[in-house]
Amino acid sequence: MKKSLILMLTLFSAFCAYGASANGTIVNGQYMIEDFEGKTLSESLEMGNRFGQPIVGTATAIANPTSGSQKVAGIVITSGNYNTFLKLNVTLPAGKSMANFTHIAFDLYRSASGDADYKKMYISVDGSTVFEDANYIQQANTTTWTTKTYAIPGSVPTANNFELLLGISTDAGNYMIDNVRLSYTLSTAPTALNAANINVNSFTANWEALFGVENYRLDVATDESFTSMVSGYNNLNVGNVLTYEITGLDENTTYYYRVRGAKTDGTSPSSSTITVNTESSGPVELYVAPNLDPVAETDPTPATIAVPTVFVIEDYESKNLDDALLVNNSSSATASVKANPTNDSQKSAYVRVTNWDGYLRLNVQLPVGKVLSDYEKLSFDEYLQSGYDQNYKDIRVYFDGVQQFNVASGGTTTNAWTTREFNLAGKTAGNTFVLDIGMRTGDGSYYIDNVKLSPAPAPTATTATAATHINSTSFKAQWSLFEGSTAYFLDVATNNTFTNMVSGFDNLNVGNVANFVVSGLSASTTYYYRVRGTNTSTNSNPITVTTKAATAATNHFATRGSGNISEITTWQSSVNNTGWMSATAAPTADAKSIRVLNGHELTVDVNTEVTEIIVRAGGKLTVPATKSLALTGKLYLESNNTDGTATFVNKGTATITEDVIVKQHLTAGRNWYFSSPISNATSAVFKATQGNQLWERNVPGNSWTEITATNVDLTPLKGYIGKVASTGVVTFNGTLNNANIPALTLTK
Repeated sequence: MKKSLILMLTLFSAFCAYGASANGTIVNGQYMIEDFEGKTLSESLEMGNRFGQPIVGTATAIANPTSGSQKVAGIVITSGNYNTFLKLNVTLPAGKSMANFTHIAFDLYRSASGDADYKKMYISVDGSTVFEDANYIQQANTTTWTTKTYAIPGSVPTANNFELLLGISTDAGNYMIDNVRLSYTLSTAPTALNAANINVNSFTANWEALFGVENYRLDVATDESFTSMVSGYNNLNVGNVLTYEITGLDENTTYYYRVRGAKTDGTSPSSSTITVNTESSGPVELYVAPNLDPVAETDPTPATIAVPTVFVIEDYESKNLDDALLVNNSSSATASVKANPTNDSQKSAYVRVTNWDGYLRLNVQLPVGKVLSDYEKLSFDEYLQSGYDQNYKDIRVYFDGVQQFNVASGGTTTNAWTTREFNLAGKTAGNTFVLDIGMRTGDGSYYIDNVKLSPAPAPTATTATAATHINSTSFKAQWSLFEGSTAYFLDVATNNTFTNMVSGFDNLNVGNVANFVVSGLSASTTYYYRVRGTNTSTNSNPITVTTKAATAATNHFATRGSGNISEITTWQSSVNNTGWMSATAAPTADAKSIRVLNGHELTVDVNTEVTEIIVRAGGKLTVPATKSLALTGKLYLESNNTDGTATFVNKGTATITEDVIVKQHLTAGRNWYFSSPISNATSAVFKATQGNQLWERNVPGNSWTEITATNVDLTPLKGYIGKVASTGVVTFNGTLNNANIPALTLTK
């Protein structure tokens, strides 16, 4: 314990260093209720009597007999009843009760004189006994500290604040108590949150607080199974914090992290796994990776939570009176439909047994897709008819000829209905099976009715699922449909207890839908949502969503549709080419990449300087007259078999510092007439690939001459014929032709 480390190393040694009170904190993996360091010497402490009798004795804050600089509770009982103890008024952390803890412990010191041996220890919470010795024992040796630990029973009251009595039941006591504390286990995993501050070689991991944690352990890996751990981040003790910066990472790489809570004597399960993609250090030439373009996000197909119903195997109301019924052994029993013996307007099965092991038989056909394990209970009503030897016989149930249940009827009342119920846990049968039921008797008759299978209790809530369409100011909440619900009610909050509701989203009726757009939110903020249906009685599970950061100048940009380069509505943006969102700013010269997608026309409506632009096949980039476009990097004009060729129309001024990459998709087996789009192309565009052919026009000879070398300049505006051996793309790389090219002399 904190005050006798030198004397007893086996006791609660971590407490030895404390001079200030540790009440309400976690120390050595235990929750401290009272260490008396916040008391003043000679301060009177409360005492209580378990039966409300007069208090006999005193409790005072005194100096620790083995360490005078610290304080303990000194209890003196001189005479009277045995029912006076130290009383502590306890308030546990919000949402906690004694039921959340496994043991209560404290340190006991008995004085050499004035303390009687062989007494009982007593502990109670709000008058409910937690522990009381069954026998009179010596509680501890005198003049030394002893740790006493007791299990907390499941019957303990569950209030958050309560009156705790503890001490020795005695009429001659002189002892001390210190460090009253509670033990617990970390059985729940912390909740990991999305990463923040994602950069080229670092990001910040985030998670929610978990009660009772002394520190958190962080894992970071390059695979989801956490077998390839990042050096330095394998079970890393990051302290008692809720964020931690992960550094020294590779750019443009996918990482995974998870977190556990830890304390001195245990560790929680791991959280769910969070995926993070680090950024790239520079512009990405995305023409080699078209899959990185944004893809329109679709809503998932919602599941429907069915409300299970009772399946009636047979109630005999559709039968005719005296209809013969099946039995398992016709030489031992017969069965037929008869009037219900207590209500002749209804029908039941009547079974007459003349030899042992004759039972009523039912051929069961369950609903489509159902098997026996979908049900929790088999039941039927049984009526024993007097006049036969019925008592002290067995009730038996068989599935497909195999006995499943054998219950002694033991003197069941005759001439009255009795409901028989059988728990189906561990029992199996398919969609169809043979059911034999009845009494095992050598001479008896009885009725059976209302044979049915009951499912487990119906679910009470729908299931909320992960959000989609996450942007910086909105997301789309998703959930499963719940059978019978005609509308759903949505809550959105900024805390997981739903006390800080987002305006407009407190019990919002969103109609009979499985998703809803939540808008008007703040960027880089964590929200929580849950949903209820008109046919549910409780809330769904909560879903955590973190909105994306607002568009930054260094983001990647792609068109949402046709529009002007300066207008925000033209753009969607992404930090790392995944998780695209509607942009909150237009691109600038700091943008990592800019893409004009298929079917979109981007117009340069203001004089613009950016690094590079990629025009996808089927896209169009236009610089109007009086406008200028300055590219400090490259311009890519792409082509493919499906969408055709990118288009660049320059009526203004376009300054491109680096090369223009122009691609043209060509089909093999035919001649293609073309002129080079760049001013410094050579015949290598075609001839660098084996099997390709290239011809130029020989005007004087009125013929075509094949070019076989790879270093022949292709003259701008001059016509050529090209033929490719394999269908694919040819690439022109250089300076784009412009209006300053000298005119050619026309020969024809």
